[in-house]
Amino acid sequence: MRSLLKLRDKRYRKMKKFDVKQAIKVIINPARLEIIKYLLEGPSCATKALAKVNLSQPNLSQHLHRLKDAGIVDCKIRGNERCYFICRQSFVQDIMKTLSDEHEYIACEKPEQGISK
Repeated sequence: MRSLLKLRDKRYRKMKKFDVKQAIKVIINPARLEIIKYLLEGPSCATKALAKVNLSQPNLSQHLHRLKDAGIVDCKIRGNERCYFICRQSFVQDIMKTLSDEHEYIACEKPEQGISK
């Protein structure tokens, strides 16, 4: 029965439409950004990620679950380990590049009062 539920759940996740706005909301969390930076280096099992990311095991699991539900990461189960990887590589790389770029600040002058255009 459990395997049937897992199979159904897996099919549902694959059928679910990717929501860009929701994915960005999920990514922006500082802890999830750390996880994504680590996973951009390559797939990793949760135990290895735990050693690299400064989070408790339950906290890491919760963040990975949110990333997975948003369609940003996925995992493969190998024995007792769950190995996570980014499944929307180009989307994540574009978001990370945008967040890491230094953007030039251009000061805007306020229009003088009384002047109308």
